[in-house]
Amino acid sequence: MRPRIFITQPVAGSAIERLRRVASVKVNPDSSRIITKQALIAAVRRCDILFALLHDQIDRQVIAANPKLRMIASQSITPENIDVAAATKRKIPVTVVPPIVAEAAADLTFGLMLMVARRMVEADRLVHKGRFPGAQSSYLAGTALYGKTLGLIGGGRNVDVVDAEAETADGLAARQLPQQIAR
Repeated sequence: MRPRIFITQPVAGSAIERLRRVASVKVNPDSSRIITKQALIAAVRRCDILFALLHDQIDRQVIAANPKLRMIASQSITPENIDVAAATKRKIPVTVVPPIVAEAAADLTFGLMLMVARRMVEADRLVHKGRFPGAQSSYLAGTALYGKTLGLIGGGRNVDVVDAEAETADGLAARQLPQQIAR
């Protein structure tokens, strides 16, 4: 019999397609909110493998809902919202993704810096409303990032990767002040 997998929110179609080759897959279709505990317990009762996302709360009660639960796969880099002790007590493996999201976080950090500095969100809204003042106007010029000082405050790999990307971004030419926070 094929294992039954429950996914708490939609994930990439290609991932679901690959899983469906080897298992029976059910996906909670609502990506607009975190699945309720009641709905999660009901779903866990009918699956062998739980595929959880970052904010899903997988506590002792959820784990106890199915005595035949075989695995909890989390799409987060830490199992902080999973009662690992309860899973371990039942010999249920808990998996997480490797910390590969630092590069994506760095990309998004640079994107957000550019969007804020250059007022891109405001400009986009004005264009869509038909009220863009035109290229000759300095109204939405924003601030250049070139030559500015980039201070990075945070901890771990994300700061390291943003710092490395800033060093390789020749067009930015920013002075960097990375600051690691130890806990």
